[in-house]
Parts: sequence; C-alpha cells; structure tokens
Amino acid sequence: MQRPLILLIIMICLFLFPRHIFAHTVLIEGSPSADSRLEESPNSVTLSFNEKIKKGLFSLKVVNQNQEIISKGNPRLSKDQRKIQIMIPKLYDGAYLVTYKIVSADGHPVNGSYVFLVGEAQYPQNSDWDQSENITFQLEVYLTRAVYYLSLLGLTGWVFWGLFQTDGHSVQLQKKYRFTVLILQQMQLLSLLILITTQWLMASKTADIPINTVFGVSWLISLVLSLLGFIILFRSKWLDSVWVILMLTAKSFNGHAISYGPEWVSIPLTFLHLLFASIWVGGLLYIIVFWRKHRLHVKEYLSLFSTVAFKGMIILFISGAFTTFFFLPQVNYLWITPWGKLLLAKIILILMVIATAFKIRGTIKNKSFTDAWHWLKIDFSMMLMITLIVGGLSYISPIPANTPLEWTANVAKGAMTLTITPRAPGKNQFSINFKKNTVKTVELWLFYKENEEIAPIQVPLKSTTRNRSFLAEGYYLPFPGEWLAEVRVIDNKGEEFILQKSFRIFETVKIEST
Repeated sequence: MQRPLILLIIMICLFLFPRHIFAHTVLIEGSPSADSRLEESPNSVTLSFNEKIKKGLFSLKVVNQNQEIISKGNPRLSKDQRKIQIMIPKLYDGAYLVTYKIVSADGHPVNGSYVFLVGEAQYPQNSDWDQSENITFQLEVYLTRAVYYLSLLGLTGWVFWGLFQTDGHSVQLQKKYRFTVLILQQMQLLSLLILITTQWLMASKTADIPINTVFGVSWLISLVLSLLGFIILFRSKWLDSVWVILMLTAKSFNGHAISYGPEWVSIPLTFLHLLFASIWVGGLLYIIVFWRKHRLHVKEYLSLFSTVAFKGMIILFISGAFTTFFFLPQVNYLWITPWGKLLLAKIILILMVIATAFKIRGTIKNKSFTDAWHWLKIDFSMMLMITLIVGGLSYISPIPANTPLEWTANVAKGAMTLTITPRAPGKNQFSINFKKNTVKTVELWLFYKENEEIAPIQVPLKSTTRNRSFLAEGYYLPFPGEWLAEVRVIDNKGEEFILQKSFRIFETVKIEST
C-alpha cells in the first residue's frame, strides 16, 4: 500500500511541476515597445510591470549604439508602483537599448533589456548588448526553498511540542530532544543563509540590497532570531513560545502575502497557515525520532497528535482556501496556470493527509500501533511532498504575466510573425511581418471566445516597407479572457490562407494598499 501511494504522489508532482519557474514580477509593456520602429523620437521611456515595484529599488537607462547613457535624471515610480518612467532627449535615427533593474514589493529582483529603433536605422550587428530578461528560475532554486520551509516548520513545530511533552520524562529523552533541536537549528540556519545569499547576489545585480524592503527586513529578523535561538531556547517556556511566534511572523511578511490581497488579511492568514503546518510537521518529526527507543512515550503522544493534526489540517485547508481567494481572481485559474496546478496537487495531498489522519485515529483506538506506524510513514512521505510543492508555490507568481504575444507561422512560402504588445486590455500595438515580399493583402480579426454574442473585431492594418510589414495601434482587446487571433492572407497569386492562434489575457488582482 505504501509504495504505490508514494509513487502516485511523485507522479502527480512531476506532472504538475513546470520545468522553468516564472519569477514574480515581469515586464508586461514598454513604451516604446521591444523591437518597435518609431518615425519620431519619443520624449520618455515607460515600463509597466505585473506587480508592485519597491520604492528606491529600481533603475532605468537608455543606451545608444556607442554604449553611452543618454537618459536624463532618475526614473520616476508611478503612484500604483507598477510603472517606471525616465525622460530622454531627442533621438536621432539609430538603435537604442532600454535596460532596467527592479526589485518587486516582495523582494524578488528582475532585470532585462530590449532594443527599439528610430527612423530607418537597422539593428546593430554583432552587438555586445544583452537583450535578456531574468525571468526564469530552475527547479533547483525552489528545491532549496522547500528545504528551508521543511527546516523552519520542523524546528518551530518541534519546539512547540516540546512545550508540552518533555516535562517529567527521562533524562535520555530530554537529551535526545535537545540534540535534535540543535540539528534542526543548524539545518534551518544553513538553508536561511543560502536563501539570503542568493537574494543578496541577485539584488546586487539589480539594485541595492533590499534591506529597506519588508521582504529584506523579514529575512534579517529571521536571521537574528535564528541566531538568538541558540542562546535563548529552553530557558523558559514563555520565551520559547514567543520565539516560535516571532519566527513564523517574520516569515509571514515575505512572499505572496505582501503582493496579493489586503495585507491586514493575507499576512494573518499566512501566519495561521504556517503555525498549524509547523504543528503538523513538528509532530510527525517527533514521532519519527522517538518511535524506536521511546515507543511507550510515543504511543501516549499519538492520541493527542492525531486529534490536533486532524483539526489542524482542516484549518490549513480553510485558511489556504481563503488565501487563494485573494491570490486568484477566477476559480478556473486553478487548472490553467502553473501556480494553480501546483495548488491543486497540494489540495489533493492535503485531502489524502486528512483521510490518513482518520485512519491513524482508527488504528490508535483499536490499539494497533504497528498499523499506526505504517500510516504515519505514509503521512510523513506526503508531508515531504507538500513541502516540495510549497517551495514552488512560494516562488511562482499566482497569475502569469501578460507578456507580449509573439507567434510565428509559415504562410505564402515564407514565415509570418504576429506580435501583440501589450497583451492586456487597453491600447495595443499589432504587427504582422513577412520574411518574403509575397503578400498582397492581410486582415487581422480578433474573436472573444468567452462570449459568442460579441462580434469579431477587425484590426485595421496599414502596410509598410513593400507589403512586408503591417501595423496597427488601438483599443482592440477590451476584456481579459481567451481570445483567438485570425490572420487572413492573400498572396500575389490570389491564393488565400487563414491562420489562427489562441491566446489568453489574464486578469490581474486588484491590490489594496495599507
């Protein structure tokens, strides 16, 4: 029973884990946009992001082909903290590089660059310009975060249970308890230092180290508390209780709770979630460590743990549901976004844990402790898988960014590229480029697939450069949701081609500031 169940859990997680993890904040619109060609010089460059930017932790520069910075003064941050703008002088014909470095409100650094053209200039050949955007993180990064979550929850949960379980027991048990605490402290401190170092190195490439952000302060407090734990733990129970509360509170102030939902609701919900998760994780570790040589003590403890863990998992489920309400604007995002799919995997595992808790309570009532140990090992395996998923959930943005659409297809004996920027409701730029001059006319139609009563929208295209490029600008994507772009092409021989591309515009969550 145990092996097939663990295999099923692993298969679910491997299927749902994306190979690349999108960072929290990404560029969704640039003005001028990437790869655009302007007839006249703009007077400023404005960048829009899908999440809030931390005040004072951003930079924006415009560089010419001689690698000279031509932008004027310091960039400005909009009131909603989602846009940065910098003024530029009059630009002559040429290629210009826009390069930006920001730190999001929850502390994640992002940087990137892109090129736009003015006049009849061509793209620079063999340029040293780096047009890349730091938006992907490998699986190994959030595996490290999973280890941190496991060590944090294990340590705080272990200390929590020690408040009630160590008095009146043998010296041998108390020594083993404190030795295990020391191991968990070292593991938690090491994983925390790795995360802080990674954040430090990433931030040093982006802006100053984000110590003056809520995210940075919470990590700093976590580090101080972790070090203090080696000194103050086990001196008094009330001090141990305060230490556990402060450790979990510090963690509650970084991550999605800062970026999504009203903070006065999302942060307490996150704390509640962490508290009961630590009770569950710490309790399981307590059983695993003491089962072999202190089985009588564990048997007495199992009855209390099974009751508390069962109620705790229900509270975890409810608090997680409320948190999801703030993170996702629509329920169907659960099965159409990477974050939602990971959350569904977590929900499935939590339901399995609740069912396992029922089974454990039943075996304890029947005094079948061998069977209880069997189910506890299954419970422990599911706990590890949930922690792994949490490592991903804490790093993936709940709502994928509406990055510009760029779609390439073969038509009329050549390649066609459709670009829509930004891919968001409002004013959009549409560009259809053909590699060869074999096209006579082009039409672009947009179909809103979520409401059949809305008639197709035709985008009025204007041809340039001998019918190899067709451009338009206007308000032709009024709603978020699923859209279909249909390109109708007639080549020089009169033959008609119809190409279709489905794409989705994600609805953003409205964030209330506190």
